[in-house]
Order: sequence, then C-alpha cells, then structure tokens
Amino acid sequence: MTDDFIETLANRLEEELDCPDEVAGEIAAKADTLRADYEDAGFGVQDFIDHIHEAPYEEFARQWNWAVGDRCHELDDCTDSRPYRLEGFGDVGATN
Repeated sequence: MTDDFIETLANRLEEELDCPDEVAGEIAAKADTLRADYEDAGFGVQDFIDHIHEAPYEEFARQWNWAVGDRCHELDDCTDSRPYRLEGFGDVGATN
C-alpha cells in the first residue's frame, strides 16, 4: 500500500465529492490495491477522481462502483472488479 496515495485520494474524495471519511478511506485503499495489482496501468489520484465525475449515477457508492468497473474493463487481464468495489464479493457484486 502507498500511504501517500491513500491519504491524498481519501482527502480529495472528502473535499471534492463530499464522501464520508470512513468511506473515502475504504475507497482509497481499494484504489491503491487496484493500482498495485495493475501497476502498468499507471492509475493516479486524478484518474480516479475524473472517472467518478463521469459516472452516470448520483449516489456516491454507485459512482465509485461504476468508475472502478469501467477502469477494470479497460484492463485486458482484469476479469473481475469485485475486489475493488464497495460491495466486494456480495450477492449483487458485478463482474466485467
């Protein structure tokens, strides 16, 4: 995990998107795991922020899940985005 990345993303989620701090921390940790799992993709803080803004939903959790699912879809070898979504592997977790 990259503490600086997690802290920066969590702060921006809270400040720019009014995300509750506990959710922002969870999302930032999941984003950091995605970055570590797919280092060659070069995902940065701004990439995640921009993608959340592009989400076609109003509820923040759905925005994040859409954004991470879309990011995973762009990766040739990512066939399951559930580890990075807020719901994780729950009954309604989606795959790509």
